[in-house]
Amino acid sequence: MYLTMPNTISLFRIIASPLFLILMLNKDKESIILAYILFVLAAISDYLDGWYARKFNVETSLGRFFDPLADKILTTSAFLLFVYLDIIPTWIFMVIIIRDVIATIMRVYADFVKIYMRTSFLAKLKTAFQMICVVMILTLILIKSTGLFGLNPVKINNILYSGFTYYSIVLLTIFSFWTLLEYIFQNKTLIIHFWSGISKKKFVNE
Repeated sequence: MYLTMPNTISLFRIIASPLFLILMLNKDKESIILAYILFVLAAISDYLDGWYARKFNVETSLGRFFDPLADKILTTSAFLLFVYLDIIPTWIFMVIIIRDVIATIMRVYADFVKIYMRTSFLAKLKTAFQMICVVMILTLILIKSTGLFGLNPVKINNILYSGFTYYSIVLLTIFSFWTLLEYIFQNKTLIIHFWSGISKKKFVNE
């Protein structure tokens, strides 16, 4: 199976994620600038692959799975960095991971049993908010590390580790988990199919 252009763009996000982390962990100015540019390009590509697929009618089942998976890997790499830098606590990262793992398992199972899984508008909005929030925090890290615009690194650091940043991430995490509950509610048929399959296997084993 060959990769379409939208799937290739999604693949770029997946490849960009570890490169972004490696560059950020180098901690020198040049690496941080390159990491920032790489993440922004990857975030923009999230819009481009969907736009291209719809405009040129090349949407595929692989793309419907690949696109959100690439988003999750990219944002996870950023949140993992924020945990490492003590910008966010580990529990927030774990909630995001658990939410994304459950959503991905649902998608894989839906594809396996050939049941259409609905993607809600709020879930797409969640991804957009996550990208914007990550870019805002990365911008603060960039300014702090490079002295961009001549701004005081100490003041930028205070903003970076302020309650505003923390509670913004907390609200985003709550919203993210809410979209999972919406996923489950909107795809009740998939959940019922899954549990009925487990029940049948349990009955046969007994």
